[in-house]
Amino acid sequence: MLLLVGVLALGALGAWLLAPSMRERTASSAIPTGAFLLVTMDLAKMRESPLAHELSGLREVSEVTQECGFDPIARAKSIAIGVPEKPDGVFGIAITNDLTEDELGKCAERVMSMRSATPRFTQKGSWTVLEQEGLLSEATRPKIAYRSGSPLLVARGDYLATMQAALDGTSPRAETDSEHTALRKLATERAHGTPLLVASAVLPKSLRDRLKNEMADEAGTSESKVATMNAILSVRALALSIGSHDDNVDVFAELECENDSACATLQDFIDRKRKSIAAQPAARFVGLGGILDAAHVEAHGPALDLTVSAAASEMARAARALVSSAFSPVPKPVPSAAASGFSPRP
Repeated sequence: MLLLVGVLALGALGAWLLAPSMRERTASSAIPTGAFLLVTMDLAKMRESPLAHELSGLREVSEVTQECGFDPIARAKSIAIGVPEKPDGVFGIAITNDLTEDELGKCAERVMSMRSATPRFTQKGSWTVLEQEGLLSEATRPKIAYRSGSPLLVARGDYLATMQAALDGTSPRAETDSEHTALRKLATERAHGTPLLVASAVLPKSLRDRLKNEMADEAGTSESKVATMNAILSVRALALSIGSHDDNVDVFAELECENDSACATLQDFIDRKRKSIAAQPAARFVGLGGILDAAHVEAHGPALDLTVSAAASEMARAARALVSSAFSPVPKPVPSAAASGFSPRP
């Protein structure tokens, strides 16, 4: 009996060791190396956060929910977004969820049909790939790939296959890149508890240099604006986290500049913009002014830290106003200080 138990235990341990991809199927594991931007969100914790409760009134029953018979967002656990250094706008999304393959397939097919597209299912190894029929779809339309026990993947072109290889461990992942690892470690450490969102960006110097050259060719640009834009384009990396504790929402960001003077210039620019926006009557009216007043910007050498902490209710109030303004079909005039009864002062 003991021998049998020992054999079974060794077999289980061997299976566990020989299947690392099965153990590491997190959403971020599907983002390949070479991504200049990596964003991860803990959707389960987001739904439990005070901010989510405050913003719950913004959500409505969508067409997707009606077609699928369930809310896909409510069934998602985490999401990772990767943007590679490509000029054609390619990016990839990986979503962990508790949906069955049957639910995924039917939901994706119905949503695609709802968009007047003809879905096509293809079995590629252990993956089921759903794409749109048509000659132009291969390059221009995203594909969906899913299989049991793995995150759902969404990408277009050859980036989908690259994501699958990263997930299975046959090609490197962005989360193991030294720069992303350092940035994400910093962002996580500065968040309160487990962060709801972590983002790291390593901005390609080739892109920043190209933008600098284009800006230099523009006529009529003042020296101060050129200095500010050069400072902005000197930012080589970014670490960002959003956390939640008690009834507060905390935002932290660190920008890494090419030199100390660039960060000093950037600090001055951000502080001026922050104070200018905070003084606007509309910003005061929706609560954004108070949030910006509490923001702290500090340069230390070639790095610039931005921190904001506010009550979830205040953040939600400002978010609702911004969403309402962004999606309003008719632009609404901003009331004057006298008409609104609000002073632009804190």
